[in-house]
Amino acid sequence: MPARRTAWSPGRHAAHLAAFEREAVRPRIEGWLGEPGDPAHPPAFDGWRGEEPAPEAAFEAALEAFAEQRRASLAALPQPLEAALGRRARIGDETLTLYQFLRGVAQHDAAHEMRIRERVHPALLAGEDA
Repeated sequence: MPARRTAWSPGRHAAHLAAFEREAVRPRIEGWLGEPGDPAHPPAFDGWRGEEPAPEAAFEAALEAFAEQRRASLAALPQPLEAALGRRARIGDETLTLYQFLRGVAQHDAAHEMRIRERVHPALLAGEDA
């Protein structure tokens, strides 16, 4: 897997982030909004297709798609956020707090950002002309 991940283009990394946000992160966040044990709001993510490769996309378009998906996820977070961070939910075989889940998402995103930074000129990441 590591060799396959490092071979991804920046556009593929960005497209993966957008798909991951839409299909794995937001459904789980929305699951935390339900009452504990409420079967109508399980923190599941049946729509996530982790085995499928992310679609190839232009880097800028993929980054914008990720930003749009992230904005939607942030809007779904309960307010005030501090009150919900300790809430527990069952994810697969584990029980996690919302804080632990969001921390894991941040670590996932940081790993992809590092790979993108290795492949894209810093001026492009800053939005400047090279």
